[in-house]
Amino acid sequence: MCHPMIASRLRPGDRIGIISPSSSIPGQAHEQFRRGLDFLSSLGLIPVIGKQVCSKSLGYAASPEEKLEDLHGFFSDPSIKALICTQGGDTANACLSDLDWDLVKNHPKIFMGLSDNTVLLNALYRRTGLVTFHGPDVFWGLGKNPTAYDREQFMSRLMEGKIGNIPPNRERKTVRGGTVEGRLLGGNLRCLLKLAGTPCFPDFSGAVFFMEALGMTP
Repeated sequence: MCHPMIASRLRPGDRIGIISPSSSIPGQAHEQFRRGLDFLSSLGLIPVIGKQVCSKSLGYAASPEEKLEDLHGFFSDPSIKALICTQGGDTANACLSDLDWDLVKNHPKIFMGLSDNTVLLNALYRRTGLVTFHGPDVFWGLGKNPTAYDREQFMSRLMEGKIGNIPPNRERKTVRGGTVEGRLLGGNLRCLLKLAGTPCFPDFSGAVFFMEALGMTP
């Protein structure tokens, strides 16, 4: 396992690369996407939209080459301080075979997404050591109905660099109480399983596992 790398925290005026490694932004939904960009701007950040964010060259999403054009371009651009995914979907794993791991390792930056981008969050950490962030995407998380909790946690974690206790945003139910410690690994369960049997699958030994899922009961 690679030695963990923690990217520099964000500051007002920083440029944020917006990418679509999974599904593209649908043409009829640009207003919601714009609200997500406005959320970032309201924090003093400058969103920079990738060239292929809306591409549907394959009919349902951008090609792997197009996705990597944005991802590699933003990691290699010293003016870009973070990469945030637009939304999830089904095809983030298409980026893995030609992803430049050394580029990421040599230019560590905040990388955030959820759902299908669980694939990249875990693969990047496994192959490079980059600590990634399972958090709101631009389209759904920040563009639909961001709350005061979303804003506070974004600023607390990514701009102020706070670690430790994560306050609940709704009622929590304990199944079995106790205290544990370890690296926090996981993500969307269905998408995480796409990595099973590959060099990108996380090493869960000694880790605290968390998962999110859609349409699945505990």
